[in-house]
Amino acid sequence: MQHQQPQQQRGEMPQLYWSLPHEPVDMVVLPSIIFDTQEEFDHIPGLLYKEERHMFTTLFLQNPELRLVYITSYPLDPAVIKYYLSLLPPSSHLSLLDPPRSIARHDATSAQDSDRECDWSVSEMIPGRFYNVVLHDWDKVSLCDKYNKKYDAVTAYIKDHLLRESNTTRYLLCYRTSDLEERLCKELDLQLIGSPSHLDVLGHKSGSRAVFEESRVPFQPGTPLMHTVPDLARAIRDLIETEPRGTLRKLVIKLDDFSAGGGNAMLDLAPILRSSDGSADVVPSVEEIEKHLREKLEPPYKEQSIEEFLDYVPELGAIAERWAEASSKGRLTSPSAQCLITPQGEVCVISTHEQSLSDGKQFAGCCFPAKTKHHNKLYLYTERVGKVLCEKGVRGHFGIDFVELCEDEDGIELEQLKSECSEKCKWQAYGIEINLRFTGTTGPYVVLCSLVPGQYDKNTGIYKAEGGQGKYYDTCENVAIKSKITPSQLVKLTETEKLLQWDSETHTGTLMHALGGVYEGQVVGVTCVGNTNKETQERLKAVEKYFQDESIAQSAPLHMC
Repeated sequence: MQHQQPQQQRGEMPQLYWSLPHEPVDMVVLPSIIFDTQEEFDHIPGLLYKEERHMFTTLFLQNPELRLVYITSYPLDPAVIKYYLSLLPPSSHLSLLDPPRSIARHDATSAQDSDRECDWSVSEMIPGRFYNVVLHDWDKVSLCDKYNKKYDAVTAYIKDHLLRESNTTRYLLCYRTSDLEERLCKELDLQLIGSPSHLDVLGHKSGSRAVFEESRVPFQPGTPLMHTVPDLARAIRDLIETEPRGTLRKLVIKLDDFSAGGGNAMLDLAPILRSSDGSADVVPSVEEIEKHLREKLEPPYKEQSIEEFLDYVPELGAIAERWAEASSKGRLTSPSAQCLITPQGEVCVISTHEQSLSDGKQFAGCCFPAKTKHHNKLYLYTERVGKVLCEKGVRGHFGIDFVELCEDEDGIELEQLKSECSEKCKWQAYGIEINLRFTGTTGPYVVLCSLVPGQYDKNTGIYKAEGGQGKYYDTCENVAIKSKITPSQLVKLTETEKLLQWDSETHTGTLMHALGGVYEGQVVGVTCVGNTNKETQERLKAVEKYFQDESIAQSAPLHMC
């Protein structure tokens, strides 16, 4: 099914899926976080409720002809939908059913589901507009795995009862494409906002390096992909021999397909790069490097042993890469860039962000725009990668993680910036990896675009609202809430506490996501939007401090929600 984009003028952003014109659209949302190992699932707080990360699609209901079919493991709390509806203008005329209207229910019949009263169900949350397909499965596995167990019955119901037939464009929006999403698209005649699953390798660590090389984007020296520890040690020795002496002191060992920084382990080479008397640099033997790997590697998780980490190497493969560090006079930042490739093959660089990393490796939040003076260079690099990926068949969202090294706070001259960075440049950005999926930065940005009409300025990296006012935000993925509280109570607080509110006139304030995280980890996602970086930083700090008050639940009694 092809959706024809309206003709745009030269230099304008093409029409994107979150700002479609008012026409009939059915959007199926399958927010399945897909990992390759159980360990990845186990180390993310509030993981189950990350399925609410795609609840920004509720804002698309500003299109009066759009229908949402949202698939989850558990029943969505009406309070969560109420919160998103409160962000929309009154002209949207959307009426929430609370309690929701049950329109389908299939009771568990098999022995393995005997502990569950219901196998799957469907609730109408907003009449004719929002349907929640619930799989009633709280296991800590991917939503796709849960759906596959009930595929035939659930898919048939969606096809026969929830999707409209005539003159309707149909989309599937997902976190990352797997065989299940592709099968659903074929069976339900959906247009996938994403890439074919066989292209996933382009977003692996080794695949990213190959794409960077083809795109002429700088990246750190590293090894080829290896599948045994001895081979990895041999590749590291080759890397040490080829790099200038003194430039390779620390490595990051990366499992080839592992998300959220959980597949990155640190290896300090300094102890084996000096002679026994410490008088000169030496090239250690393969045996010495392998021994050093098995004894001194620093796994990403404190409770994970070196052996447990290295056990993944045969299955997933691993590379070694130079760890980027700034000198004592410089600074290092972690910007990222986001891009969307439309179904028609248009490459749209949509934003840059500065990432906040816990333990220097795992995504914990971000600020927009990236804190760099070189947005146009990041834009150029991202556009190059986008064009290469597009030619290979990639579609939908992807993000690029960079590290930016600057040896001079004033950066470099504009004329230098316009040319390719040379060895004399004091600034450089290196591509670290490509994420062929929704990233932690995708949701906040799409929410901003949905609530604030405007345009992204590629030269400054700033999103400019109509009238020219620049918009900034700071996001924290897991703001801790000291008081035990429910999503209903949380939404009640937004009605009375100004600090937690969104101002639709000034387009500033606080936005929350993954509200259900209060159940699993007493955390909630928070984005603070303002007209300056300082304003958003101060507001986020104030929100974090507010949620440390143990008495806030008393301000929103459960019976009042």
